[in-house]
Amino acid sequence: MVFVAATKGVAETKTGHRHSADRVHFADSSRQWSSDDAAKWWSSDHSSASSKDHHSSASSIPSSAADAEGSGSSSVTRNEPEALPESALPALPEVPRLEPQQPNAEDIQELSAKLNGLFADDAEARDSVMSELVEIQPRIVPAVHQRMLQLAEHADKEKMKRLFGEARHETLTRRGSSSAAATAANEPSVLKTLLGTFSPKDPTWRDSVTLAALVRMLSASGTVEGARELVIVYAKFGEFVRVEVQQRLSDMKDRALGALIEARRHPAEKVARWASLRLDQMGRAIPSESVRTSDFEALGDILRAYGRIRDPDAARIIISFANSERTQLRLAARQSIVMLGSVGLWQLRDAYEDVVGKRPRRDWTWERTARELFGEFDRLRLARVYGTFVDGERHLEKGELELMGHSYDLVLAKDPLFEKRSQMAAGYFRLAQALRDTNATAALEALTRVERLSSDPALSKQAQSLASTLRAVQSASRGVVDVDRLRAALELDPSNTLARQTLVKLQPSNLVNRYSSVRWIASAVIAFAGVLSALLIWLRRPKPIEPPAEPQ
Repeated sequence: MVFVAATKGVAETKTGHRHSADRVHFADSSRQWSSDDAAKWWSSDHSSASSKDHHSSASSIPSSAADAEGSGSSSVTRNEPEALPESALPALPEVPRLEPQQPNAEDIQELSAKLNGLFADDAEARDSVMSELVEIQPRIVPAVHQRMLQLAEHADKEKMKRLFGEARHETLTRRGSSSAAATAANEPSVLKTLLGTFSPKDPTWRDSVTLAALVRMLSASGTVEGARELVIVYAKFGEFVRVEVQQRLSDMKDRALGALIEARRHPAEKVARWASLRLDQMGRAIPSESVRTSDFEALGDILRAYGRIRDPDAARIIISFANSERTQLRLAARQSIVMLGSVGLWQLRDAYEDVVGKRPRRDWTWERTARELFGEFDRLRLARVYGTFVDGERHLEKGELELMGHSYDLVLAKDPLFEKRSQMAAGYFRLAQALRDTNATAALEALTRVERLSSDPALSKQAQSLASTLRAVQSASRGVVDVDRLRAALELDPSNTLARQTLVKLQPSNLVNRYSSVRWIASAVIAFAGVLSALLIWLRRPKPIEPPAEPQ
C-alpha cells in the first residue's frame, strides 16, 4: 500500500526516494490548463500586486536587510523565483494546543454516576454499568483526566499493585480455561474480575475498580486525546497498570499511534523507551510505516504527532500530504510543518524546487518557504478545481443540467470551500426544477445544496419553498395531507405554482367532494350487488316437491 496521499507535489516511497511533481493538466474541451495558467488565474483573483510573468525579474520587490546592506538594490537571478507580496501568500495554520480542556459540570456528574453504579449492591446493575463504559462520548475525556489525577494523588499504589496483580492472574487463568469462541462482551477482564470480588468498604478495592473503569472509558473514546490519557495513566501509576494500558491501546488500533509517537519524546525516559518499543512491536516504528492507514482521522493525528516531536525523518512524508485533496489531511500536514519549524527547512526547499522548478531564494526563512510552497500547492489544486467548475458552467449554458450537477459535485467534493461556490446555487436550482416531476429525491438533494451555497436571500427562499412543496407532495402520496406546509411554501415564494396547484387539489372542500363521490359510488355498487344477489336467490329457489300419487 503506497502511503502518499497528495496527488501532486513531493512524494516519497518506502525507500526514501523522491519523485518530481508532474505538470498539471486538466480536461477542457478547448484547451489544457497548465500551472502557469493556474498562477495567472490565482493572481488575478487574489492580488493585483502579483507578477504577470513567472520568470521576470523582481527588482521592484524589496530584498532582505542583509542583501540591502551588501548591494543596496538586488535583482533575482534566473535560477531564483520571483517573490510575491506577503498579502498574496496563504497564512500558516494555527497549531492545536495540548493543554487539557476543563470539564463541565454535566460531564463530571455523568462520570460520577457511572462510577458509583459500579459499587451498587445489585450484581446485574453493576454488569449493566460496566457494559455502558464502552459507549461513552469523547467529550467526557476531560472529566476522566481530572478524576484520574485526583486518584493518582490519594491512592495507595502499593496496595493497588497487589490487588491488580491478583486480579490479572485470575483473569489470565479464566482466559486460558474459557472457550475460543468467547466474544468481547463476555471475555474475562481485570475490571470484571475486580467486580467479582465485591468489597465496597475497602478503599483500595474501590480505587482499583475506579482506575480500571477509567482506563476502559479512555480506550472506548476512540480519540487521540483518550490515548494520550492512557499514556499518562502508565506514567502516573507505574508498571502494575502497564499491561492493562497496552491492551487498551491495542484495542484502539491506529487511533493510538499519534499518542505513542508523541510519547517517544516523553520527559520520563522509561515511558519514552516503552512507547518506542510498542511502536516497533506494532510494526509502526518508522514514519513510512506509521502513515499506512485508511483511517484519515488517525492519519491526521499521526502527522501532527511527528510535527510535535520534530522528527526530521518524517519531514518529506509530511510535506507530501500538504497538497492532499482531503482538507482534513492537508490541514494536519501544514500544522505539522509549522511545528517542525526550522527542522524541515531543507526538505521544504527541495519540495519547492520540485514543484516550481527553481530553487527558492536564499534569504527565505522556513516560514516564508512554507508559505510560498503552500501557495504553489493551492494554485495547482484550485486550478484543477476551477477547470471542473468551468466545465459545469458550459454544461449550464447548453442546458445539460445533469452534467452540470455532476461537475459541480466534483468541485465541492475536492474543495467544499471553493470561493465561487455561490455561483453554483442558480444552476442547482434549475436542476431541481427540472427533476421535480421525475426524481423528487434528486431534486431535494439539489435544493439542499442551493440553501447551503446561495448568497442570495431570494433564491434561498425559493429553494426552501420548492423543497417544502416536494416534501408535501411525497407525504400526500403516502396518504398524509400537509396543507400547512404548502401554505408556508407559498408564503416563502408566492410565485410557486406547484405549491398553489397542489394546495388546490388538497383543499378540504375538494377532498370532501371527492370522498362524497366515492361514497355514492360505493353505495350504488353495494345496492346493485344486493339486488343481484336477491335475484339470483329467487331464480335458484328449489321447486316444490309433489307428493306421490295415492294407489288406486
